[in-house]
Amino acid sequence: MIDITRQEAEEIARIEMNRKFEGNTLDLTIDITRTEEYNFGWTIMMFPKKYIETRDDDFAAVGVGFFIVTRVGMITYIPTNMDPIIPINRYIEEWKATHGNN
Repeated sequence: MIDITRQEAEEIARIEMNRKFEGNTLDLTIDITRTEEYNFGWTIMMFPKKYIETRDDDFAAVGVGFFIVTRVGMITYIPTNMDPIIPINRYIEEWKATHGNN
């Protein structure tokens, strides 16, 4: 298996975001400043462009969720309105259970 790059992961998420939110009335975009790397791959956050431009919480669109893209390019959409670290920690635990502690 070949590991993808962060940029490739963000592009996979961008394509999936456009597919999943066809019509995109929230004007969503990937916030590359919030992409986080983990052993399994990356978490990729999306927000309305207006939020990214202003960082005004009124435009954040809480509850949109985020994507997890693994190092081999598999993508999972995590719909949530809770702090992302909670589902990320759950994903890490599940990943460790099937992939070891590396």
